[in-house]
Amino acid sequence: MSNEKSRIPGTPFRLEITGGFLLLLSFTGFFCGYATLLAAGIAVTVHELGHLTALLLQDCIPASIRLDASGACICCVPAENRWAEVLRALSGPAAGLLLCLLPAGEPMLELTRRASLMLSLINLLPVSIMDGGRVLYALAGSGRPKLRKWVDFGLGLAVMAAGYLGAGSLGWYGLWVTIRSITVPQPD
Repeated sequence: MSNEKSRIPGTPFRLEITGGFLLLLSFTGFFCGYATLLAAGIAVTVHELGHLTALLLQDCIPASIRLDASGACICCVPAENRWAEVLRALSGPAAGLLLCLLPAGEPMLELTRRASLMLSLINLLPVSIMDGGRVLYALAGSGRPKLRKWVDFGLGLAVMAAGYLGAGSLGWYGLWVTIRSITVPQPD
């Protein structure tokens, strides 16, 4: 979720699907299987519906949703205050954790629960491009973009090291966070 654009009254809502998102879907289906792709899709949908619910409760109508190689980005007006931003950021992981409370039993449901738990936990990392980072910087203040870049870089390296030391695919996620910390400009 992002606060990149404001919705101008009277303009249509936009859904943007990039080639990177389609490539991400293809790779996930090919390398992880289509059951995993479906489970992850359900987990991501519940996560983003959590964010949308918080936005609508704050009378904020998103201008657009962009699906790209890094996931979903909901573009909307900035939150009125830091607590509204914290609510917006935590609503996605909270919805995902609620999905984890469904009773176990069927293999597809169990796979969806695991995907949702992983998505929620990863999104709570205090990296500025994730929900946890949005909470951290909403509470701490938005200054010091260079400090954000170094925090993101350091956390990316730590997650990458954890992945290579035995936490499996976290290494790839850490690599992604590290590259994004170098290539994506930080908000002021």
